[in-house]
Amino acid sequence: MTLPPSTGCKWPPLPLTRDDSSASNRYFFTCPSYGFITPVLSIIDSIVAHNPEIIIFVLDEQMRSFWELLTREKDLDWKVIQLNTNIPGRFRNIRSWLKIRHVVNSLFEDHFHSIRNSSFYCCGSANNLVLFSVIKRITKVNRVVFLDLVSMTFPKLYSLKSAIVLIHTWIFYRLDVSIRNVAGQPCAFLSDAFFKKERIPHHTVDYCYDADLLKKYNPLPVSITRGKKILWLDDDSLTYTQKQRNVILNCLQALKHVVDIHFKRNEILYKRHPNPGFYSKDFGSIYSDYEEYPSHISADFIIPNSSIRIILGGLSAVLSTAAKNSSILAVSYAKLIPYEDEEYKRRVIELRMRESDRKILFLDSPEEFVALLTAGNAKR
Repeated sequence: MTLPPSTGCKWPPLPLTRDDSSASNRYFFTCPSYGFITPVLSIIDSIVAHNPEIIIFVLDEQMRSFWELLTREKDLDWKVIQLNTNIPGRFRNIRSWLKIRHVVNSLFEDHFHSIRNSSFYCCGSANNLVLFSVIKRITKVNRVVFLDLVSMTFPKLYSLKSAIVLIHTWIFYRLDVSIRNVAGQPCAFLSDAFFKKERIPHHTVDYCYDADLLKKYNPLPVSITRGKKILWLDDDSLTYTQKQRNVILNCLQALKHVVDIHFKRNEILYKRHPNPGFYSKDFGSIYSDYEEYPSHISADFIIPNSSIRIILGGLSAVLSTAAKNSSILAVSYAKLIPYEDEEYKRRVIELRMRESDRKILFLDSPEEFVALLTAGNAKR
């Protein structure tokens, strides 16, 4: 099925110009996280009139479920393939390290051996070293474009641990990376040297909200959000001590009490974080009596496709998107709960404020939320 192109906000054109007359009409994309759904859809939407062959590679079950639901509900013949980039064995086991090249070679032969003369967009430049090793091999036979989103800048990390990660990455993955401090942990990012050496275009762009695009490709019926007035985003993607756990639990229970007083049960919608690794067994029971929006569907689709008036969450990027691009009131309780890395929290709060044009309301107390709802400023 071919859908007409949408209108509205567009990503910068990223043509893969090829003089070869044998260039195919195949487009490959990697979509490692939910922030890249819109850019991938936007690029596809700009070429859909030419009936291209679309292949989307994902790295986890949640992302695969989303793209398969979208293609099924919209009757699209795009292929969705989940790549297993896990290395057999334990990370600290040297026998496992020796299997890295085999995994890279197998992935290339299984999925990319016939990629020549195609268009390939790789989204994101952090974390998945196996995928990047495969991409590096792809660049020898096919042009690749990297697409990143403007985000928080993480400082470079200089320590014995980061040096070990750097050496390990070069020896076993053959990648030029920089090691950065992400919430106190060393994280490998592809370096500028990698893109220069491999002559790979690397575009970093701001997230671009496109209501028409999100309406056009919305995979769920609007009946799911009909009558809902508040969306609560589960933000358990933080680590905490036992003492902090009690503070967080008390805060969330206080907020739940406020929500339950001011909204009927059928007006409340709850959404888990799409990454199961971020679920918290300590706080899950708080939301158990709320209707749940499918966790594997990006919350961005809710913004132009619902009657939601408030989005409540912690540090989710959805708060920035809603606050900047809609009349929805975005409310954050991030300041109310302790993080193990308070500096990281401070920097993310500032990022969200910049992204939202400083339109997110960061609560200083549950009472401030009560006053807001009592005044009727958010519920109308």
